[in-house]
Amino acid sequence: MRARRECHSGPSRFPPAVWHVYALLTLLAMLEQPSLAVGAEVLVVCDPTLRPALEPWVAYRTAQGHRLTFIEPRGSVEDLPRRVQALARERQATFIVLVGDAPGEASATSSTIAAPHVPAKVNVHWGSEPELISDAPYADLDADGLPDVSIGRLPADNPEQLATIVRKTLAFERAPAGAWQRQLHFVAGAAGGGTWIDTAMESLARSILCERIPPAYATTMTYASWTSPFCPPPPWANDYVLGRLTQGSLFWVYLGHGQRQFVDPIRVPRGYHNLLDANDLNRLRPSPVPPIALLMACYTGAIDDEEDCLAESLVTAPQGPVAAIAASRVTMPYGMSVLGLGLLDGYFRHHAPTLGQWLLQAKRRSVSASRDDARSRALDALSAALNPAGTDPADERREHALMFNLLGDPLLVLPRLAAVELDVPTSAVAAGVLEVRGTSPIDGLAHVELVVRRDRLAFDYQPRRDYDESATSLERFAHDYRRANDPRLAAVRVPTTGGRFSAQLPIGSEARGPCHVRVLIVSPETCAVGASDVTVDAPGPATATAGGEQSPRR
Repeated sequence: MRARRECHSGPSRFPPAVWHVYALLTLLAMLEQPSLAVGAEVLVVCDPTLRPALEPWVAYRTAQGHRLTFIEPRGSVEDLPRRVQALARERQATFIVLVGDAPGEASATSSTIAAPHVPAKVNVHWGSEPELISDAPYADLDADGLPDVSIGRLPADNPEQLATIVRKTLAFERAPAGAWQRQLHFVAGAAGGGTWIDTAMESLARSILCERIPPAYATTMTYASWTSPFCPPPPWANDYVLGRLTQGSLFWVYLGHGQRQFVDPIRVPRGYHNLLDANDLNRLRPSPVPPIALLMACYTGAIDDEEDCLAESLVTAPQGPVAAIAASRVTMPYGMSVLGLGLLDGYFRHHAPTLGQWLLQAKRRSVSASRDDARSRALDALSAALNPAGTDPADERREHALMFNLLGDPLLVLPRLAAVELDVPTSAVAAGVLEVRGTSPIDGLAHVELVVRRDRLAFDYQPRRDYDESATSLERFAHDYRRANDPRLAAVRVPTTGGRFSAQLPIGSEARGPCHVRVLIVSPETCAVGASDVTVDAPGPATATAGGEQSPRR
């Protein structure tokens, strides 16, 4: 049989661990709000001293047909949100843009815009402060405690930083189509739970990563556990993480533990090595396209801190991400998972047109959507197992909707890739040839690949039992890391003419088990992607069934 399938998105492969899963489950879900209104009403809260640096953005958005209304950030932290809410209701605003940093206790200036404090109920049981820091109250037009319009903050301390943010925003939207639009980079901190909950979460993560993230997208994983094939040489892990930030991708995602200016280091026997710190960002190389960063961790979005938090430092760094979504206080596994799943479904299935709408709808869905499906019930059961007695899962979901803030332009347009329809056999035989045919809405060079499913490896990995930092050992780390992040078993390039292509993929003799054929076609204007499932069996009828369980490895 041949499988005829249309796909829009892609891969991922995540190691075990509660914090990954929850976080990972947290990563991607993006939105179901209808299209971006051309000519949207936009409120811009900005001090006059920052206006000159904002002018390129103003001209660009105005040329798109948006109507901008400016408000000076005068008044108390109680008064300013009320003024913004009233004007947003009057103008029927779709977006609110806060231009300026949030002040710490001793750093308020005329150009800073205070972030309201919201009482916390659940995360205080996990050691957090009694109040969350949230920009959401500016966008809460009906006093129900949730944002009603898209909001984002350009966290600039001065005109130079604002000019940097504006430059990267325009560069992202003007970037030519390319493979970066289907690329996602993940960085995961080691979990270390060691309980049955870790096992349950790993199982849930595998299932969601294989089922919910379409296989047409490409992913890498950098995992801070020295026993994993996804771990780079630990002494140089920081260089690898910085490299992924500037390699060209749609999303760069950190999952794990964090603090205000750094994430947890990679721990090895008798020591540790830095993974990512705000002080590292001056070493970022120029990037073809700045990614959108998602920081699924505690405190990395603490915008009220006297020193810029990690998310702010990323967004204001000249070579850093175009935007970041991060939490201002202690995050919790359950609440982060629900929000992440909302983001996942929103981007890959509901196609939010802008960054702000993506986050807005994911937040509202995480709080208000029905919890009757099997996936929601499974997460809610984990909440009951993990959380302190007497806490309400609904309160936890609401707190995460409030503490995760967008640092970046909420009008940022998210790229959408066209769909390639594939005609591929549902099974193939190792040492044979796989015939692939496809129909594409665009012409261009088709990159056709046979890749292993994301819960598997394309090579035989020999687990590490001992750790050392000899040259030979570190070379093996680097080798395994490269191979673990390359799922390809075969690849060819063929032209697409008149919307059609065909390819012959040679299958290696050692290939086995569940795989995907994935395709990327790039034209000067846009990209198209597609994927289809295929199972590779061992040669010969006697071994075909057993072959599906053999190498490449899980």
